[in-house]
Amino acid sequence: MELKILLYINSNFKNAFFDFGMPFISFFSNKGWIWIAIAVGLLLTKKYRRYGVALSIGLALCLVMGNVILKPLVACPRPYDVYGEIELLIEKLSDFSFPSGHTYSAFCGATILYFMNRKIGYAAFAFAVLTAFSRLYLFVHYPTDVLAGIVMGVAVAFLAMYILKVLERRFQFGRAENEVNEINDINEINET
Repeated sequence: MELKILLYINSNFKNAFFDFGMPFISFFSNKGWIWIAIAVGLLLTKKYRRYGVALSIGLALCLVMGNVILKPLVACPRPYDVYGEIELLIEKLSDFSFPSGHTYSAFCGATILYFMNRKIGYAAFAFAVLTAFSRLYLFVHYPTDVLAGIVMGVAVAFLAMYILKVLERRFQFGRAENEVNEINDINEINET
């Protein structure tokens, strides 16, 4: 059934625009580089630093749970290894198929960015959906690989935000900054 879905996508959506665009979209999510770059950018800003920390935690969890644990454990061959009659638009990959790491990290990143700012989150989700579709179009993942990547990515994002809150409470991140703001507020009240 899954192979039929991939073959349907390949026969009904194949065109020159997608043949160019899908590898390009997929390239941006290779090894999570775009999400790592976004995390670094957020870490460098005071206003959004906590989301950079959450995204870093989420990406680390995606790497460990997806690539280190699940892919070797499930050891699902890629669609092109099972059905070799498709001309690939990208090079063959060296790891297993389940779950889709590109989709996993994209939905983790998009969910965390949605927590940060809804408008940015919507754009990130649009990119995540394109990333997920690209993995099917490129014939490198089965639909269940992508579906698992979506579900697990969102779940890991929630877990990363929870871990961040626990760390903030445990180590009282931002406490000194809050105390300075409170002192400034008191000083302003006293001056009036």
